[in-house]
Amino acid sequence: MDIHKPQPFHNWREFTAEIAVIVIGVLIALSAEQVVQAFEWNHKVDRAERAMRTEIAADDGPQVYERLALADCIDASLARVRADVEKGASRADVLAAVAQYSVPHHSWDSQDYDAAREEGVTLHGLHHDTGWWGLTYAEMPVLDRGAEREFQNGAALGAISHTGGALSDEEKGRILLAVETLTRDNRAMADAARIAAFGMHQLHLGIDPQAMAREINILRGTPGASGCIAKFKALASLHEPVVTDVPPPVR
Repeated sequence: MDIHKPQPFHNWREFTAEIAVIVIGVLIALSAEQVVQAFEWNHKVDRAERAMRTEIAADDGPQVYERLALADCIDASLARVRADVEKGASRADVLAAVAQYSVPHHSWDSQDYDAAREEGVTLHGLHHDTGWWGLTYAEMPVLDRGAEREFQNGAALGAISHTGGALSDEEKGRILLAVETLTRDNRAMADAARIAAFGMHQLHLGIDPQAMAREINILRGTPGASGCIAKFKALASLHEPVVTDVPPPVR
C-alpha cells in the first residue's frame, strides 16, 4: 500500500493558500451550524408563541376582561352592604345585600410561558415582543394569588347567621371588616387585570369565541349582568387599550 507523505511547502504562498482553505472550510461549517441553530430556534419561538397565544385566548385573556368588566359591579355590591350595615338595616336586608356579592372563582395560568422560559425561548426574543409577554404574564400569579385571597375573604362576608333579630355590634364589625377587605381585594385584582390587558393589547391578542361565550354565560349570573356583558364585549374588542399609562417594558 502506497502512503503519500505530506509534501513540504516550498514557499509562503503555498502555506498561506493551505491555511486559507482550512479557515474557509471552518467558517463554512460554523455558518452552516448557525443557520441550523437559527432555524431550530425560530421553530421553537413560533411554537412557544402559538402556545401562549392559545393560552391567553382561551383561558387567561377572557378572565382578564371579565374581571375588568366586573370591577365596578363588585364595588357597588360591597358599597350596598356597607351602607345597609351603617344605617342599621334589618338582618334580612343585610343578608339580601350580601347575596348580591358575586365573584367568579378562577385560576390564572402561565404554564406555556413558564415552559418557554425553561426552554430558553424568551432569551431569543419572541419576535422582539419578549417585554410585552413578560408584562402580561407577570400579572397571572398576582391574579391567581388574589383570587384565592378573595375567595377566602368572601367566606367572612357570608358568615352571618340567618336567624335572630337586629345585627349585634360584633356582627356589624365583622361584616364591615369583610367589606373593606374585599373592596381592597377587588381593586388589587382590577389593577393587575388592567396591566395584563395592556400587555395583551400591545401583543394584539384576540379572544377565542367559545371562551368569550363561556365568560358571558358566567356574567349572566352576576348583578348588573347586562352592563357587565356590554363592558366585557367592549374590552375584548381590542379597539382601544384599556389603560395608556403603563410604562413600556424594558427590552
